Amino acid sequence: MNRIVPLILAVALFMEQMDSTVISTSLPAIARDMGVGPITLKLALTSYMVALAIFIPLSGWMADRFGAKRIFRAAILVFIAGSVFCAVADSLFAFVVARFLQGMGGAMMTPVARLVLVRSAPRSELVSAMALLTIPRTGRTARRPAARRLHNDLFLLALDLPDQRAGRHCRLFSFRHLPARDGAAKSAAG
Repeated sequence: MNRIVPLILAVALFMEQMDSTVISTSLPAIARDMGVGPITLKLALTSYMVALAIFIPLSGWMADRFGAKRIFRAAILVFIAGSVFCAVADSLFAFVVARFLQGMGGAMMTPVARLVLVRSAPRSELVSAMALLTIPRTGRTARRPAARRLHNDLFLLALDLPDQRAGRHCRLFSFRHLPARDGAAKSAAG
């Protein structure tokens, strides 16, 4: 089994999971920077969750219709764009819209990454491939308290710079290493 494929997918999943959880502990600092109350900024959390609720069900259909690899790459791009817009957002409305965009990318990344893995790994190696997919998540749990303290002390731009860098690398590696075989041909024929 090619171990690079599960690791590319794992980086994307780590990026999405980290971003979806770190904001809740950073709300007071972000609210202070934007000049709004922390409770008001909960709209950003809600918009992210609404985007997940809308786009997770659509992601499977999109992967079948347009190809899982293509949707995975697009999801990374949308997520990075959302991160950039979060970093430069100067109002509550802009931040909420940017978080919704990030949620769109994150919603498509997670299920489509698993779909890419299931379609690319031989059945006999699927369990070990799934295990590789969980490695970054396990490390995230161990680093969570330190990351929260670090993120709380940084300004808004610093929250999204790691996502942007990881996203660019993940997208680049997805072009090089994800298998060419995809589910788009099956749905087009059927």
